[in-house]
Amino acid sequence: MHRLTSALTDRVLHAHMMGADITQQQIQALAKAAALLQEYGEPWPPMLTQALHELIDADREGDAAPATDQPADEGGIKGFLARARRRMG
Repeated sequence: MHRLTSALTDRVLHAHMMGADITQQQIQALAKAAALLQEYGEPWPPMLTQALHELIDADREGDAAPATDQPADEGGIKGFLARARRRMG
């Protein structure tokens, strides 16, 4: 689980640093991985925490509009990011 989470985290952080679009599916997968780790009482890898911080900061600045043709999952991802924001202080 940690290796898969790390690989996904690397992709998201790389895309963010390069100014590339981050898809809704990538955000959902990252959020689900974080939730699963939390559910099993596993600590989040530092890169996952960094990626979530980056997404939260970008969302606050209004430039985190993920590339998608689908409507945003208001209750899902945004709710998870809000809870993650509270968890990370």
